[in-house]
Amino acid sequence: MPRTIEHIAATYQIAAERREAGKDIWDRTVNIKDTLSAHPIADMDEFDSLELTASRIAAVLRASLPSYYFDVQHEEFDFTFNEAVESLEDMRAEYMRRDKKDGFDPVEEFNDCLEAIYDWADINRVWLGMRSAKNTPSASSPKPRW
Repeated sequence: MPRTIEHIAATYQIAAERREAGKDIWDRTVNIKDTLSAHPIADMDEFDSLELTASRIAAVLRASLPSYYFDVQHEEFDFTFNEAVESLEDMRAEYMRRDKKDGFDPVEEFNDCLEAIYDWADINRVWLGMRSAKNTPSASSPKPRW
């Protein structure tokens, strides 16, 4: 689902309904923030670093979310979300170097994957960051960009 006015309004509506019902606005938390904010390893170039970051995010999502989100037979399966996770898993530095020479921007692909994942998470009430008592996320919390 693209990040449109309709999408934003729908996520706010879901959060408001949950708040009115006395529920937390998020069902679960998956911390990808540490991975996004990690500094590249000194001996890695941008492509190796991007490959590592992408694979770590995909691994955290797969390990932290119920398996039915990744089961094509399940009613909760979302093709766009799964395609984004699989694209992160498939990001390889060697291909990114070649693609960059051909005018393709791997960082843009990475950001597109993150956008799709964040949009899915908004609708499915999954907070993709750290949570603490003094830093409780709201429906309008900003999303990191690579």
